[in-house]
Amino acid sequence: MEAYIRKKQYNTKTIIQDIELDIEDGTFACVLAPSGVGKTTLMNCLLGRTRFKGWIKNKKERCTAYVEQHLTLNVNEKVCESVFYAVKYSNLKADDSMAWNKTNSILKSMKLLPVKDQLIGSLSGGQQRRVQIAHELSKLTQTVFLDEPDSGLDCATSYHIMSDMREIAHKEKKTFIIISHNALQENLRLYDEVVVLAKNTSEIGSVAYDGSPQKLLKYFKAKSIIDVFDKITESNIDYCLTFQHLTKKEKSNLKVKDMYIDR
Repeated sequence: MEAYIRKKQYNTKTIIQDIELDIEDGTFACVLAPSGVGKTTLMNCLLGRTRFKGWIKNKKERCTAYVEQHLTLNVNEKVCESVFYAVKYSNLKADDSMAWNKTNSILKSMKLLPVKDQLIGSLSGGQQRRVQIAHELSKLTQTVFLDEPDSGLDCATSYHIMSDMREIAHKEKKTFIIISHNALQENLRLYDEVVVLAKNTSEIGSVAYDGSPQKLLKYFKAKSIIDVFDKITESNIDYCLTFQHLTKKEKSNLKVKDMYIDR
């Protein structure tokens, strides 16, 4: 997915600006930011739910899938039936045999085969989250957005779900974009690419970092994600200032010290 959001305003207030994304197919990526920076606005722009100045280009197609933060499942359906109906709805031309083959493939990828005949209402929170993700994997799309997919889950369950999605991304060349404000340190290592949003000196959300998770802490001279958030919310340094209008190659080659600009 390629996108450039020059500006998004509500009435006269600019929420985000100068956000450039170039996420390769098959990438497991995360957009990370503190509350109030504009993550939801960015997601609505990328999903085509709101108008903005800029452009979006999915490299293969414009269609995207979206996993909401809150569960929206019929708890009285069996897991296999629920995913089967989602597959059929996404591809009306598929006969039942094709739909069941696709359903079983998705259930296997999301580690749901052992509970496929159980009612969704009898599942744990983590298993229900897997079913919700399975619904979106049924769509004929290469790009999947997820809004806080580990919300309300314990750290082990969160890690295993993230790990499984990463495997699907690499194996099936699907692009997963996780929108989060609370990434666990262990989960962070799973991502291929991390984009950090922060407010600039004009209180407008923009990109402060775009790169590998391995270099994230070094870049911000931080010891943890909490430390990163403290720096971008309380520091008098504008991390967004020089990041704009650079090519991806220029960004990757930029030295850490070059990104620190005093106000």
